[in-house]
Amino acid sequence: MADSGKEVLDRDSKIADFCAYLDILRRHRQDFAVSDVSFVAIPDKSGDDYNRAYQRGADIQLKAIRDDSQKLSDGATAGQAQLDLIRQTDKLQDVWDNSEAANAAWDDYQHNSSRLERDLGTLRESSAAVKGVADNIEQALTLKQQQTTSVVKSLIEGTLRNSPGDFENRLVTGAASIWARNQGGGIGGLGTNQHLYAHHGAPGDNWNWNDVKADLQNSVADAFAAACKQLDAINVATDKHLQENYAKLLEALNIPQGPAGTGSGGKLSDEEKAEVARWSQFGKPGDGGVGDCSRWAIASALANKYGTREGPDGKEINLPPEIQDKLMGGKALHFPPTKDEINVISSRQSSEVAPSEGFQGDPNLMSKQLTDFGLPSTAHTAQGKEQVPALVDQMTADLQAGRSAIVNGAPEPGGGHFLSVTGITTGPNGETLYLVNDSNRVSTGSPNSGTLPNPCTRAQLEQFLINRASAGAPGYSTI
Repeated sequence: MADSGKEVLDRDSKIADFCAYLDILRRHRQDFAVSDVSFVAIPDKSGDDYNRAYQRGADIQLKAIRDDSQKLSDGATAGQAQLDLIRQTDKLQDVWDNSEAANAAWDDYQHNSSRLERDLGTLRESSAAVKGVADNIEQALTLKQQQTTSVVKSLIEGTLRNSPGDFENRLVTGAASIWARNQGGGIGGLGTNQHLYAHHGAPGDNWNWNDVKADLQNSVADAFAAACKQLDAINVATDKHLQENYAKLLEALNIPQGPAGTGSGGKLSDEEKAEVARWSQFGKPGDGGVGDCSRWAIASALANKYGTREGPDGKEINLPPEIQDKLMGGKALHFPPTKDEINVISSRQSSEVAPSEGFQGDPNLMSKQLTDFGLPSTAHTAQGKEQVPALVDQMTADLQAGRSAIVNGAPEPGGGHFLSVTGITTGPNGETLYLVNDSNRVSTGSPNSGTLPNPCTRAQLEQFLINRASAGAPGYSTI
């Protein structure tokens, strides 16, 4: 039995080899920009992305979980001895008087004895459940390691059959041959404008450029695409299994769980909520901004919905694996998000529009896309400013039901801006206040002109929506 997840995942691990080959390929993709060799089926992920995904679960301390199981078992054994000792006093009833007080004391004694017996049964069941969780986690990580190793060995040893250096040379000579339109052949194997193709090590052979292109497409690009798809599926399946077992562990230990479906982590602390409310879409000086307001609204709503967890390289929003795969392509969404991560959300929503162009749609499109990402969403809009009060009534009901809102309004009349509203609270005079996350802030978190305060009043929220009415239908999407 392994003591940790890392011990399991490190057994004959090949993930570092895969990451090295993938990064070599990524360095040379541009060499084939006009070659008709297509790499579009390969996800836009680095070797580091795949290594982080593989290492999820490495920090699980299996020995500590099994120690908890043993402690529960020891507790049950000690409790049984105590119960046996108590039962030896049953004969005392024969010498008790029949007074009301004595009978009440005896009934209470019997009740407590029965409760202790039930509790001992629960302890034994919990001990077995905790041990079962540890065994299931080790089995899941073992399967992940075995399947990952099989995929990588099949790619490198079965299909590529190159050392890292030879693989790089294969890409370099292949690109040169395609660009030169090498025809191959010639007298004595020599022809005009010849470029050797080192497909399995130097010095290589003289290939027709079309054959080179076909080989690179089938044996390199398509092979990597298939391997990436398999590895993504393995990681998602393992993450889901681990989260299910984590939930079982919390149940066995009688520990309250975090948000439904997250498996780990929990809702934000008050300090974290305040931090989210100060997130800025404009970033630090010199970085050119950090993305569109609508994606920051999504990120802030997700942070409030799912809470956080500690990832391999810092705090992450605790996205369920299916949503992380659909929304982020498997990448982490950090707390706070990076510019690149916000732009990933943009590209997943629309690959045809530059992230700097902003969200090209209304709450109806937003809700459709959120639902496609595994986040069931309903859109609500107002046709004109007269309907805004009713819209806010509906939003208030959604917030009271535990939903958040991605709100499309405007700081000034005629504009457009997205923010999230993730809850309500009560003001000093009993009025309803709305918890707002508005990324229209300078890089320090200070508000700009028109930034909605946190919390805001109903009148301020209504005005934010009315400002949008002259340019389009104000509204929101639930999340």
